[in-house]
Amino acid sequence: MTNQDLQNRLLVLLEEGYTVLAESERFVHQIQRQFRLRRIERGKPGWDTPKIFTLNRWMENFWTELWPEELPASSSLLRWQFLKDSLDEAPLPEPAVPDIDLIDLLDESFEQCLRFAIDPAGGQEAGPLIGWRRQIWRSFDDRLARRGLFHPARLPEKIAHRLTGLERKANRGRMAFVGFEFAGHWEKYLLEELQKKVGAIFFALPAGEAQPSRLVCSDPEQEITELMENLLIAVKENAPHEIAVVLCDSEFYSPAISTRLQDILGEPISGKRAAYNLCPDRNLSAQGLYNAAVLPIRCALGGEKRNDLFTFLRSPYYGSFSPWNRHLSHWDRTWREKGVESGMDSLLEAVRDSAEEIFPDGCSGIRSAIVPFLKVGVKRVSKWAETLRHSWTALQFPVLANELDRITWDNLIRLISEFETVFGETSLSAHEFFDLLTTAASRVTVQKSGFEDAGIQVLGRLDARGLCFNKMFIPGLVSGSFPQPVRSLPLLSSSERPKVVGGTIESQFAFAGHLYANFLAAAPQIVLSRPAARDGEICIPSPFWIEDGEKKIDAVIPWKHRLPAMQRARWVRQSISKIGDSAQIEIAKAFCEPDRSQFQIQPLPAVNRISVTELQSALLCPARYFFRHVLGLEELEEFEPGIPALERGRNVHSILASFVLHATEKIAEGDVEFEGLSDLLKKTITGAIGPRLSHAVWKVELERLIGKPGHPGLLLKWLDAERERMLDGWSWTAVERPFEGLEIDGCQARLNGRLDRIDSHPERGVICWDYKTGRLPRRIEVLDNNDEPQLPAYLLALSRGNVTGAPKANDDCGAGFIELRSAGNMKHQVMFDPAEQHGPFLKEWEKGVGATLNSIFAGDVSPLWLKEGRACEENCPYRGVCGSA
Repeated sequence: MTNQDLQNRLLVLLEEGYTVLAESERFVHQIQRQFRLRRIERGKPGWDTPKIFTLNRWMENFWTELWPEELPASSSLLRWQFLKDSLDEAPLPEPAVPDIDLIDLLDESFEQCLRFAIDPAGGQEAGPLIGWRRQIWRSFDDRLARRGLFHPARLPEKIAHRLTGLERKANRGRMAFVGFEFAGHWEKYLLEELQKKVGAIFFALPAGEAQPSRLVCSDPEQEITELMENLLIAVKENAPHEIAVVLCDSEFYSPAISTRLQDILGEPISGKRAAYNLCPDRNLSAQGLYNAAVLPIRCALGGEKRNDLFTFLRSPYYGSFSPWNRHLSHWDRTWREKGVESGMDSLLEAVRDSAEEIFPDGCSGIRSAIVPFLKVGVKRVSKWAETLRHSWTALQFPVLANELDRITWDNLIRLISEFETVFGETSLSAHEFFDLLTTAASRVTVQKSGFEDAGIQVLGRLDARGLCFNKMFIPGLVSGSFPQPVRSLPLLSSSERPKVVGGTIESQFAFAGHLYANFLAAAPQIVLSRPAARDGEICIPSPFWIEDGEKKIDAVIPWKHRLPAMQRARWVRQSISKIGDSAQIEIAKAFCEPDRSQFQIQPLPAVNRISVTELQSALLCPARYFFRHVLGLEELEEFEPGIPALERGRNVHSILASFVLHATEKIAEGDVEFEGLSDLLKKTITGAIGPRLSHAVWKVELERLIGKPGHPGLLLKWLDAERERMLDGWSWTAVERPFEGLEIDGCQARLNGRLDRIDSHPERGVICWDYKTGRLPRRIEVLDNNDEPQLPAYLLALSRGNVTGAPKANDDCGAGFIELRSAGNMKHQVMFDPAEQHGPFLKEWEKGVGATLNSIFAGDVSPLWLKEGRACEENCPYRGVCGSA
């Protein structure tokens, strides 16, 4: 028997006037739709509604018809209110915390106990938590009873007891029940009592015999790509609403599949023209509008952080902010530059002038939205809600973008209204108000209209029970997702857990086996799939996965392989338009043929002076020189956590220049011995960093440079290395010495630069040093590729006597780097030994530099990838401008 056979049988019973009770809304909706279509086909009115209900809906209606003296406490907020009052009376066992999470856990635990005939106030086992649960239940149940209420999980029990007192064969009409194999104890008891009264028919959900295909993909991304391709193939043979995707791990797969469907088929629409319908697994607290609504509270409770405030200001849901997005983006840069990371007053004061230019009331509107939630103490919930609504009104919230926003907003308004009704006079702190509201929002499901009308059906694993399709896809069939892990039931004892579905491994496995068998009855064609690995970890197949006959799917790239579904996505089409497929390869080659004429400009004006930094840009790539030093295009500086590397490097250069200069004077005057220079170095470091020690990052930098007892820092280790060189006869001669107008053979431009330090030796000559606080250039970059021109330029200037205040070098001169990255990465790296002759190298170097500069000045600014066919630097800021990206 298949699900289709079951549905056909039920349709006949409904035509005969039976009342059918089922487990899920999805099943009820599908039967109702089939019922209407069948009546229309037979020429009967299509608006007649069949008597098929979920058990929960039927129980609510039945209980209401009895005109009872007590009602179920259906509102979770109302139950939470009573539980909160009960918690105030009962001592809480450690380490539990009396917060909303505990209240929610209590409510869920009581529901499980009542459904499966476990007495919440009884039991043989004794323990702090179980004993405390019993005490809370007695207090909670008593509070409900005094208000004429009871926990809604007791409704099946109460109806069953009412039925027991009614006469046999009560006038309830003929009935049929579908499923309920894993229903709770009282639900099953109720159905048995109904069967006694009306002679109901039971139908078990079928266990199918379909033979599914099994696909193994390399990872979830490849699995979803394969799913998209198969879906578009399937719609050629089936109507979209006859195709289903069942998600065993909805939390992981639903967002990814939603994004892919949107890429390929566009935004989901409602009604008969819908291409797909997603499972309603997104709750209110996960919606963008809700998170924007609580941003004033989140900003206050999160420690008044820069990031939270910036998120608040950039939210598109606030009409007061949206016209000023560009201005507000600059505020974040201002805060970063000023080092303001938190504190509402400090953050707003830093941008006060800008705020007064764009907002009539300056920062006061922003402040008034957040400051009320900063106050310590408690307020009534009604007051918190009023404050939040006032902030929304003042800042023109919300700006709704689409139908989902409208539905979300309506749900939020209803939730706030219910919240005030139930908790209005309850006093809470801002933290408690926020936690309670967010937890309540997490229980509200938000779904667009048009659900199930048409389109490919994306379902949760429980929704597929009893449904009929022509083709069904089930991705993610791996261990941990199917079956699900054992449910966490911390407030149930070890003897109580086995009575709850999913409370043990055996129970979860049995339930998964039932679901899997029902999957096989839902469609004649079923495709199972799983990833071989996820996040670098091997995925273990589900116990229900059969390896015999599985097919391994090779990895594919949407813009490289022929994938009709994925190539509908705009981002893939754009990639293909640049690359071209096999049928268009020749056209693509002609179209993409590099054109050097695009990088030919008029000869540049005569350049009299060029710095070593500008020269390095020219040698790395002519286009980079043109963009940066001719057009003046600079990338927006990225802010780094802590001290930016550039600032750290400048600070070290400044400290060493000052120290060496003063130390040289003192040594020359005989005021200090070299061994005593460490005190002078420490004073120099402290003097340079001292004004900034109010920031923690600079305290760390001070320790990095000086060190601590027994662990010398970077610059003290540098001083030790310098001492060894001095004992070897070297002496500091000059610091921060510039050179100007250095001639380059065959080129009109003259070179300017500055040497960090020059040392001399009575026998070995002179050497200049370049401090490097980052990675040292490799020898091949300096000597062969000519990507690092600093040392050759400095050596040339030193050998020609162009360096101001430098000693006469003659031919005995050299150059090198001093690495100053960390205490463990500190060394002197000689690149040009003074003992060697460097004239021939410098002559060739001059020739290459002159040719490059002359080419650029003549108007050829072709980028490296076009001129030499070499790959560009991966981090070049101009890749997107010159066409290499």
